[in-house]
Amino acid sequence: MNDNEFISVSEFAKEVNISVQAVYQRLNKDLKKYFKIIDDKKMINVVAIELFNFKEDIKSVKQDFNNSLTSTLKIV
Repeated sequence: MNDNEFISVSEFAKEVNISVQAVYQRLNKDLKKYFKIIDDKKMINVVAIELFNFKEDIKSVKQDFNNSLTSTLKIV
């Protein structure tokens, strides 16, 4: 994928495994700088896929850490 490539909201939702509605809700938040209207359609730059996945990876690592910490504290 090219950094200048844009995909539809539904394609983006499929790529990052969230609902189309969730994408629309985020268009005015963290996805705002990655979207533009092309031929009267809301399109999202493919760069946002990697950024979105990075945020989800960080969220998962934090959750795993918290779960480990909780388990350790229960043992002590």
